[in-house]
Amino acid sequence: MNRLNKKAVSAVVATVLIIMITVAAVGIIWAAIIPMVRDSLVKGTTCNDALSDISIGVEGYTCRSAAYQGCLASAPYLKPADGLCYTTVGFTGAGVANVTLANISLQIKKGSNAKVQLVAVNALLFKGGSSESVRINKTNTGYVIGNLPGVNVEQVITLVGAYADVTSVQIAPVVTVGKTEEPCAGTQEVTLGLCS
Repeated sequence: MNRLNKKAVSAVVATVLIIMITVAAVGIIWAAIIPMVRDSLVKGTTCNDALSDISIGVEGYTCRSAAYQGCLASAPYLKPADGLCYTTVGFTGAGVANVTLANISLQIKKGSNAKVQLVAVNALLFKGGSSESVRINKTNTGYVIGNLPGVNVEQVITLVGAYADVTSVQIAPVVTVGKTEEPCAGTQEVTLGLCS
């Protein structure tokens, strides 16, 4: 009779252990997966809000300037008749002269959703079979002229550079999710015409 009781006790202990292991495994999986799912949902919701609140002008001020010959360097350069690149301060050899340049103007509109806090916007520039991205911050210097718009504001931002072969553009908001910056998908693609 003692042997039967021992087997029954070990079967009960085994069942309790299996239940405890199962509960612990579910708890560990729950603790690991729920934050990932929650972060994905927050990112998706934040990006959807940003994409519905920001837009790019399809007509008018979203355009490309006519191509021109100029200097390209890390500062604004003047190109006098001798073909060398000069800054407004003095001569420098860092500039590249006789580059075909064309500027891109983007009309970006921010809607009325005050919850959408843009960190930046990536301008996705398409040319031929390739693309490049230019980051537009809240405040800009150098080759990005203009700042991101505030609530219910349209702003024209100019990208200065060698963009003569860019045919179309998209913008993609960059938002904060938790403590990280997350790039969102792009808006509709806009074909660039020449600025008038």
